[in-house]
Amino acid sequence: MDDFSITGITRHLQDIMAGEFAPIAETDDQDASVRELARVLNELDRDRRQHRAAEQARDRLIIDSTPVAICITNAHGIYEYTNSRYRELTGYSREELVGRHFTLVVPPDAQEELSQLHDEFMGQRYELTGEWTIVSKDGNHIPILANAAYVIDVDGQPKKITFLVDITDVVRVREDLSREVEERRRLEHIRDNVERMLQHDLRNPIDGIRTAAEFLLDDDLGEGPNEFIRLMYDAAGRARSRIDSSMAYTQMEQGSYQIERARLNVVQLVRDVEHDIQELLTAYRTELRSVSHEANLTERYDVEVWGEVDFLQDALTNIVRNAVEAGELGTAETVTIEVREYPEGMQAEYPAPAGGDHAATAAPRRIVAPGPIAFSPVDPVVAIEVRNQADIPVEIRAQLFDPYVTFGKSAGTGLGTYTAMLIARAHGGTIVVDSGGGAGTSVTLLLPRGRVNDVR
Repeated sequence: MDDFSITGITRHLQDIMAGEFAPIAETDDQDASVRELARVLNELDRDRRQHRAAEQARDRLIIDSTPVAICITNAHGIYEYTNSRYRELTGYSREELVGRHFTLVVPPDAQEELSQLHDEFMGQRYELTGEWTIVSKDGNHIPILANAAYVIDVDGQPKKITFLVDITDVVRVREDLSREVEERRRLEHIRDNVERMLQHDLRNPIDGIRTAAEFLLDDDLGEGPNEFIRLMYDAAGRARSRIDSSMAYTQMEQGSYQIERARLNVVQLVRDVEHDIQELLTAYRTELRSVSHEANLTERYDVEVWGEVDFLQDALTNIVRNAVEAGELGTAETVTIEVREYPEGMQAEYPAPAGGDHAATAAPRRIVAPGPIAFSPVDPVVAIEVRNQADIPVEIRAQLFDPYVTFGKSAGTGLGTYTAMLIARAHGGTIVVDSGGGAGTSVTLLLPRGRVNDVR
């Protein structure tokens, strides 16, 4: 007999909400109030069941129309539901899947492994994500990304809902990129071998020229011939140096170059650069000012760093040359080189010297050369800043440190800033560029004050 006490009615309402309510018979011999109460409870149960059925139909509609392949399997790995995208992906119909084991679409060599993973999954109740391969009805192997979740279904039984995405295009792109990387490595290996052969083949004749010039100088053929022979000797020396440095740049690109450390005076470095570009300064009618602490730079200002003088001279020459060539040919302009020291680090003036991606925006105002920096914000640093009056063109600002990037130079190679970056990075330093807004450009070569590669 149905219990229509307060406790009984409460239990009936709980059963209705849980979907476990058994309809109550409505008979004429019942008291009118009891019969009315039974009618109300039965009607509530019908409404609740209809509402639940509508919700389930809506949920299945959403699941069935989603572009993600979805299947539901029970604790034994048997299909109970598949959406249309899953059936489209596998090529099987609903009737061919429901009631079958999920290994129907698993390659034979992976069936045992995935069956074991399924059992572990259902036992431990965790989410499972990974890349796998399924086999469609027509035998095609399809790479997929699968994510499975453990749920308790409306029938109170544990189920596994698996979401699958076809990643055929992703795998194809990944394989193409892998092949491209391997091809680039092969070409770089060939390039390195060619460079080594060229270095070997060129060194011998150049060394022969230098040796012959030395003998001729010893013979003292006179002031005129001796001057010509000395020029030939110096030119051969520079050519030999260039050959030796070409492999060093390759090693810098790979991060394997080891600096041959020596103490050098920054003031003398600036003076050597001034001498190297004298003809360019004359052609552009550009004045080069060297200052420190708002005063002219003099030899009495003793600033030293550790590094390779030839490479640092090349880096600074490239930076100054770019600053000069940024002006119009024949127009009187001024390029300034300023040397500064930061005995307690550079965090005040350069809050983020090792900032993130230098190409984060289309035209950043501050660009920091990519790559690791050996010094911390509190380490002593020497800054050599080169300023000119022209902004860096917006078109190349974000790619400033990429190789072969140039703008407005008929004879430019686009390697000046790139090689300067490699040299700075090999010395444990970096380059910071500020440009834009009509305020001109400053390019700052930052070098650690102490010895390169010191163990901290």
